[in-house]
Amino acid sequence: MAAAVAAARDWGGGTRIGTSLHTLRTRWPQTTRRGAIVLLISDGCDRGDTALLAQELALLRRRCRRLIWLNPWLGQAGYQPATRGMQAALPHIDRLLPVHNLQSLEELVACIAGLA
Repeated sequence: MAAAVAAARDWGGGTRIGTSLHTLRTRWPQTTRRGAIVLLISDGCDRGDTALLAQELALLRRRCRRLIWLNPWLGQAGYQPATRGMQAALPHIDRLLPVHNLQSLEELVACIAGLA
């Protein structure tokens, strides 16, 4: 296990969500055609450039019908979206929803069904 962790780039250090969204937009632009409901699943613990994250989310939001961020920590009592990534994301997302148990998944389905 130690060897696997050592070999994994960026293991345990947060993600680079903005870079990932940039890659999605430039390599697979057809994935975010108008009318798409985009689900991002992340705790927002981003170690990348938050300005890039905000820029990519703004571009993504213009290309999709709805942008929903699913955060597993949101289901915990007292959680506040205070990470750098979440702070950069909040102005660009339509909904911030929990995704931590079956009930939260049922609420997600109801939310998406309401958009149809």
